[in-house]
Amino acid sequence: MHSKLRAIRLVAFVIACVAWLGLTATAVVPSSLADLVQEFDEYLAYEYTKTLSTQFDGRRAGTAGGNASARFVAAAFQLMGLQPAGDNGTYFQNFEMPFLELAETPKLTLLDDAGQTVKDFQHRVDFREFIFGNAGPGQAEAEVVYVGSGSRDELSSVPLAGKIALVVPPAGTNINATAVVTEAMNQGAVAALILASSDASVQIKSSYVINLTPHAIPSVRLTRAAITALLEGSGETVDTVRSRPPYALGIRVYLSIVLQPIVTVTVSNVLGLLPGRDPTRKNRVVIIGGHYDHVGRDPNGTVFPGANDNASGTAVTMAIAKLFTSQGVRPKASILFVAWGAEEAGLVGSSYYVDHPKFPLSDTIASLVLDVVGRGEGQSVEVEGDPDSLLREIRLSASSLKLSANVQNGGGGSDHGPFLEANVPAALFIWEGSVPTIHRPDDAIDKIDPAKLRQTGMLVALTALNLAGIEP
Repeated sequence: MHSKLRAIRLVAFVIACVAWLGLTATAVVPSSLADLVQEFDEYLAYEYTKTLSTQFDGRRAGTAGGNASARFVAAAFQLMGLQPAGDNGTYFQNFEMPFLELAETPKLTLLDDAGQTVKDFQHRVDFREFIFGNAGPGQAEAEVVYVGSGSRDELSSVPLAGKIALVVPPAGTNINATAVVTEAMNQGAVAALILASSDASVQIKSSYVINLTPHAIPSVRLTRAAITALLEGSGETVDTVRSRPPYALGIRVYLSIVLQPIVTVTVSNVLGLLPGRDPTRKNRVVIIGGHYDHVGRDPNGTVFPGANDNASGTAVTMAIAKLFTSQGVRPKASILFVAWGAEEAGLVGSSYYVDHPKFPLSDTIASLVLDVVGRGEGQSVEVEGDPDSLLREIRLSASSLKLSANVQNGGGGSDHGPFLEANVPAALFIWEGSVPTIHRPDDAIDKIDPAKLRQTGMLVALTALNLAGIEP
């Protein structure tokens, strides 16, 4: 009962926030499309970003916070006057997916010869879990064997059965960690410790994709400082051990990664429609969307706000919808605004829509996807997609607005990917340099730049209007 009451109060709160932000105001339509999109309100987009990144416990798909954030978007769409375009007259297109999460904080401990604790390493400071394929849950206590960069030859050159493999590749070398863990497992290792690509990367939390094998071994990524501390008792350092062939280090560690049982959850895409007015074009659609989900929280209560990833893309989508409805835009083709669900779990929501489209894919003019658009380097939004005809429209829109945009062919990695795979024109809007900052606790509202929200919003809005056309 108390949880239901809190949910009711939360919905009332977010609806009140939406109303406070003035979502039912009207305005005069400017004389040109370029003038119209100048009315884009980056501060409204910022407020949406703030609400999404501070009110919903990290917005993990399948959690109470994730579901509440979907209801927040739907409430905003309703107050704007967008038509529900989901299932059974609602704003929600529901789908089911498996859900996997940490059951407790992972543990990594250096032990002495008697099995007593020498040092406890700190999760998301010294190390993070690696969950993918043959890297999975489990507990292991064993001697550590240095295996170089983890090549097949290195892994097979030293006995690994019942041991824990330590992988320290040469400086500046990128390795395929998934392949390394698989080969270590095949050689009998019971766990794997791998030098992280950067110290900051151990702060990252993933949304675990359900692809674990039955024989997965616990695996973690460690900072250089953590590996230095592990090696202290062996007389080695990171640099000296790199010059050695694989060998047993004479140190012992305990590693534990415990996951919750996999359950099935219901998640939603949130769909709001601005219907087309031209009888010959209204059944065609331009899609504007960004994923609203993020990665939630750790068992210790640490929340991952996901302000840039991707409250920002959802917020700009909502602010564009507000712009069009408040300005009385009458598109010839329909414009579908979508907050995609479960992107972090492997593009689940957008893939589901492509398999169950609300408009035929053959009638989809383009899908414009916004992902991490609230911070980044430089003054140019990055755009990648296909085909060339869509990219030309985006370049023309940028030119009309005198905005700088780096537009190029490319695909995959976000919710435009499933559309491209289905041969539907699609493009991703993203800011350069923002990816290393995501999935961390400090991806927070104070890092968001309203100017970047504005540039992205205007460019996407004008591109969509040019593609859909509008009636006078």
